[in-house]
Amino acid sequence: MKKYILRALFIILAVLLMLYIFQFRQSFVPMFENVLDNQRSPLRSYSSKVVKVGSEYQVQLKDVVGTTSEGGKSVYVRLDVTINTGSKKAADEMGKNIDNTAAAVTEAISMTNPSLLDSQQGKDILKQNIERTVTSKFGADAAKDIYFENFVYQ
Repeated sequence: MKKYILRALFIILAVLLMLYIFQFRQSFVPMFENVLDNQRSPLRSYSSKVVKVGSEYQVQLKDVVGTTSEGGKSVYVRLDVTINTGSKKAADEMGKNIDNTAAAVTEAISMTNPSLLDSQQGKDILKQNIERTVTSKFGADAAKDIYFENFVYQ
């Protein structure tokens, strides 16, 4: 009798486990499709484009989100940034590797002290950090000027 009760409990547990797994199967599928699709990054929340303005080439990134912290206080920064490049070649290189370009911007955000972000001096420091990280990844022509079109932090 004890064997039958244990077998019945085992079968019930197995059925419940399968129901539990299948309940979440649909919610996991899109995440795995994004990971398997090399053209789309599951963490990509920004948009980008390379534009020519006059004789200059620019890389525009919209909705880049990064974090920075100091003394246990974390700050989220969301910005639209335009990077003025020194050449078409640099702009094309940054456009082809746009995930690396956005990563350089978020790295620069993380290097900036959050207590400075509410002043013009702090934004200038952030611009210098962006210029430094972008030029370290793409070369000296990659970032000549940095412009913020939208800058929000909390």
